[in-house]
Amino acid sequence: MDNVKITWLCQGGFLFEYKGARIVVDPYMSDVLAGRGFNRLVPPPISYDDLNPDCVCFTHDHIDHFDEITVSEIVSRYPECKYFGVFSTQAHYAKMGFNLSKFTLLEKHKVQDICEAKITPVMAKHSDEYAMGFVFDFGGKKIWLSGDTEFDLAIADEVLSLTENQIDVAIICINGKLGNMNSDDAVALIKSMKPKLAIPMHYGLFAGNTADPTPFKQELESANIACKVMDAGETIVI
Repeated sequence: MDNVKITWLCQGGFLFEYKGARIVVDPYMSDVLAGRGFNRLVPPPISYDDLNPDCVCFTHDHIDHFDEITVSEIVSRYPECKYFGVFSTQAHYAKMGFNLSKFTLLEKHKVQDICEAKITPVMAKHSDEYAMGFVFDFGGKKIWLSGDTEFDLAIADEVLSLTENQIDVAIICINGKLGNMNSDDAVALIKSMKPKLAIPMHYGLFAGNTADPTPFKQELESANIACKVMDAGETIVI
């Protein structure tokens, strides 16, 4: 079974590499939110030249997940790149005047081929009513990425059902602000899912919207669930 490389791009952004394909989720590479009081604490850990995406996916239409500056740069630099996202992000992409033939709408529970993998949108509870999480299937390795969401144990039930109780990696928000579950809620959700590995996200980029991942890691490890706290730009292989 081929390995999957996972690189954290900060916030909810990730790069997945599998069989030579590069799938990017929710990249925020500008500092456009600085004008709203959310200055970046760290620079983008990867350049546009090194990003080199084949596919870009969007969980929902908030600036730190669908960033017009970042999207415009990627569209300009990578004319062959394909885009996948929920309805609100498709509408935003169209409003920017880009070619909709390059954009595939992601619908809840509908399996979609994406590069060398498959993606299935799943439940999320967020202020964007179209927000969803994603389950990726990389040749049998299942990775769930929560996107932005509040706590609901029904999310765990849904993901477990769709993955036949196999979650190799669970990537989950822990910041506890602006419509996201906090660390304690994330621990409860992960304990009900029992993934092989948990990765916290959505912290460390903005001073006003962050959390300490240490208690999350400690609580899971005390429950014998492996946890990896990633540094910005760090890559792991599963």
